[in-house]
Amino acid sequence: FERLLSEFAPKEVLPLRFLDHYSYSEEDIILINEKAKNLDYIVTTEKDAVKLKDIAKGKIQKKLVVLKIKIKITKNETEFLKKIQYLIDN
Repeated sequence: FERLLSEFAPKEVLPLRFLDHYSYSEEDIILINEKAKNLDYIVTTEKDAVKLKDIAKGKIQKKLVVLKIKIKITKNETEFLKKIQYLIDN
């Protein structure tokens, strides 16, 4: 995510890392706001934006930018999908 974000050449990036499937708390919102006080935006993934939506509603002090990420399989798509289906079925 951070590498992808750096491709947009922002002036400054202050990463805050949370575990995958993390449940955000009120304290996290305070931390996010504190870290972002001198920044123009807070950028997050679409997945985390959904999780932040309820707890952070009206509490995020900067503009929240949601980065949508799509995956495109460019080689061996059929084989890849077969393997995924196998894992689902077994």
